[in-house]
Amino acid sequence: MFSAARPSDFEKDSFQAEIIKAFVNHKKINLIERNCNLFPWLELRLFNGHTKGLIVPLIHLPEQTLVFAGDLIPSAAHLSLESIMSYNIDRGKSLKEQKKLLNESFEKKYLIYFQHDFYNECCSLKFAKNRIVPDKFFKIAEL
Repeated sequence: MFSAARPSDFEKDSFQAEIIKAFVNHKKINLIERNCNLFPWLELRLFNGHTKGLIVPLIHLPEQTLVFAGDLIPSAAHLSLESIMSYNIDRGKSLKEQKKLLNESFEKKYLIYFQHDFYNECCSLKFAKNRIVPDKFFKIAEL
């Protein structure tokens, strides 16, 4: 059973019971319980700090990998490890997950796509002042 069907007090306003019930009872939906590849170019990773079972897709393009960071790193301002959101269900776990994903993204030159950033769609990463920070900002269309 996925967490949206039994949300915590922090999460319950994000899930409408009638919509979640329709998903739970739908026979054509396959829930994932671990990291997996749906296709050679689409990897799904589960994270549990923001909310249990948050899916972060990694889209492996021919020359680049794009990380749809979702609520794990919702905006460029949240690239800073000091900017872990207070409404994460487990801030410590979220910090560890974000740090691990950022380190991997920097090392492998992944691009980060921000779900909730009004001004910045994507960025590359660089290392400056002893931390991983945005390098260049751009639009998906530029890929």
